Amino acid sequence: MVGSYAHLVMVNSSWTQSHIEKLWGIPKSIKRVYPPCDTSGLQALPLERSVETPKIISVAQFRPEKAHSLQLEAFSVAIKKLDEHSRRPKLQFVGSCRNKSDKERLKNLKDKAVQLNIQDDVEFHKNVMYW
Repeated sequence: MVGSYAHLVMVNSSWTQSHIEKLWGIPKSIKRVYPPCDTSGLQALPLERSVETPKIISVAQFRPEKAHSLQLEAFSVAIKKLDEHSRRPKLQFVGSCRNKSDKERLKNLKDKAVQLNIQDDVEFHKNVMYW
């Protein structure tokens, strides 16, 4: 009730703005001001990006329902369509193996990458804590 008499209300998010508008019914008096953040790290970044290999990262447990095999096949088709001057992307799988069957599945995926002749374009990272 008291808020409805305010000439200016400052909020720090769109959610809070919507909430205050509903409670106090003064949408024209509410201004959203986001909290400041340290941009010194951003200012130190170079304006030009270095030429890096494009990466496609798939994060999932090495389980059958995650369709890693299909991802390998799709990636194989896609890179064959690149012209010879294009940078070849890397496909990186990051996941965990919970048991023996998951480990066998991972081995089969590595074998499939060899069969598709994309083994140099694919990386497998198993049970990575931080990457």
